[in-house]
Amino acid sequence: MIFAKKEQCEIARQCKSNAKTFWKYVNSKSKFKSNIGDLETVKKDGHYDVIDNDMDKANALGDFFSSIYQGA
Repeated sequence: MIFAKKEQCEIARQCKSNAKTFWKYVNSKSKFKSNIGDLETVKKDGHYDVIDNDMDKANALGDFFSSIYQGA
C-alpha cells in the first residue's frame, strides 16, 4: 500500500512533464475492456440472427473474410 501511494505521488508530480506515464497508469486502473459488439447476420433462409458469443463471432468474421479473399 505504501508503494502504491508513493507511485501515485510520483506520477502526479510528473504528470505535466510526462503525460504518457500518467495516462498509462490511468488506463491500467480501468476495468473497461473494449470488445467486439454483437454481430447481426442474415441466414441463408433470410432470417436475421444476432451473435453474442465470442467464439461464434470469431467464426462468423473468419467465414466472412475468407469468403471475400478466396481468390486473392
